[in-house]
Amino acid sequence: MRGWGLAMAAAALVAAAPAAAQAIALKPGEAVTIHVTGKDSFEIVNRGPAVLNDYDKAVIREIGKGSYADAPTDTTSPATVSDEMPDPPEIRQGVVKLSLVAIPNNQFMLIVENGYPQALKYRARLLIGDRTGFANVCLVKPVRGTYEHWPFKVDSTEIVGIELREWQQGDAQPCEE
Repeated sequence: MRGWGLAMAAAALVAAAPAAAQAIALKPGEAVTIHVTGKDSFEIVNRGPAVLNDYDKAVIREIGKGSYADAPTDTTSPATVSDEMPDPPEIRQGVVKLSLVAIPNNQFMLIVENGYPQALKYRARLLIGDRTGFANVCLVKPVRGTYEHWPFKVDSTEIVGIELREWQQGDAQPCEE
């Protein structure tokens, strides 16, 4: 009977403990598609290799030319659309796709596609050798994609704090750690 009481007490402690936030670990070359089910809650729909479309490749070329401001910044920099840029791809509705890719000169990029009618907020913890730290990332507008560029080597990233937020045209699009 004594063992049963300890087991019940341990079960009560586990039940009372807050649930750990879900996280997505990505290594360069990987992509994951998720269905957001609540704050800090999601289901993985697909995991596989990161595949760049023509628009992604064009953005990477523009970054290589120095077309975008360097991080950190507290606001987004819109992509410069030139005649050479292909049309952006359609965003898949009802999911979020995250891809971590290596780009020239030992730099890295997180490509985020938000297929929800709400804005997407998240945090990205970068793992670089034996160091970790949160990167400055920006809110992703509804049914839009964004690129987070890190001009240094990234061994992997962990995406945490995923949540959808109401957002209207004209609202701020903050960038924060």
